[in-house]
Amino acid sequence: MPVDQRFEATVAAPFSVSGCGLHTNHFARVTVAPAPPGHGIRFDVAGAGAVALSYETRAPSRLNTALRLPDGTALRTIEHLAASLSAFGIDNALVRVEGREMPIFDGSAQAWCAGIAGAGLAMQAAPRRVIRITRSIQLAMGQRFVRAEPSTALELDVTCESYYAGGVQAWRGCPTGQAFMTELAASRSSGQVSRLWSFGPVANRVLAPLLQPIGPRSPADAARGPSANTPRPDLPSTLTDEIRAGMAHPAGEPVLRGVRPGRAAIQIGPWVIGGARFPDERVRHNALDLLGDLMLAGRPIIGRIVAHRPTHKLTYAFVATLMQSPDAYEIVDA
Repeated sequence: MPVDQRFEATVAAPFSVSGCGLHTNHFARVTVAPAPPGHGIRFDVAGAGAVALSYETRAPSRLNTALRLPDGTALRTIEHLAASLSAFGIDNALVRVEGREMPIFDGSAQAWCAGIAGAGLAMQAAPRRVIRITRSIQLAMGQRFVRAEPSTALELDVTCESYYAGGVQAWRGCPTGQAFMTELAASRSSGQVSRLWSFGPVANRVLAPLLQPIGPRSPADAARGPSANTPRPDLPSTLTDEIRAGMAHPAGEPVLRGVRPGRAAIQIGPWVIGGARFPDERVRHNALDLLGDLMLAGRPIIGRIVAHRPTHKLTYAFVATLMQSPDAYEIVDA
């Protein structure tokens, strides 16, 4: 981790990874390289041009976070790399991509973290500028919501509900440094097998010996106390037509074509094929995705982010709403 977070940081050396995408199943090669101060996180996609990581360049896409490329196509599933860069405190990087979807690896952020840790970090001379939340702001859709509140550091308070996962799960903490590495990075994208393949009751019985139930919360998280998992009624939600349009799912894009055992936490009822990595793996991955999607703000956020059942499109809409509410934040030196 950077020694002094008052200054910007980049990777000390390039590193490269490759693999198939979760949604397209297409192969991609990715190189994360150092970038100068003030550069930000930018993706340079072969044959399509370069784009900054920003809510303004976010492309509508289902079940992932994507960026709109200059040639009109999209680069999909950038959220796990974005979360890892955020956790390591990296402000500037050039991400060169041969492909149109980032590799999913095992469904977690561990491969990205290993690459960053192996490359090392380089401190830069430019002061780090951050978005500090100055008043509470919320975006709610039904019972789902994302809310930001003033705080002295980035804190996440995330809850989710799942009939199969045993009710409410919660994760609370500062998603940086060792906490991210030990508590969030290994958690995987997950989904019910019934949504992926046509498995029935017979398959459930046949696979039962290979499965492990996923529970509601770990003892450590339970000790942290309950999380607020309802929207605040005193914070009305408003969406501009532009943001609402950006939440629509495009028709015809490939979805989940790359799902395989070993690339995600695949659930059959309350069980996970091969076993869960955490009793509350689902909410931990929700927190990981939330952290990556918050990078659409373009700068680190200093505030407490409370979220219940967040989705990629909801977090995008929240970030866009926040950035269009200048009375809710200020940009200051870290």
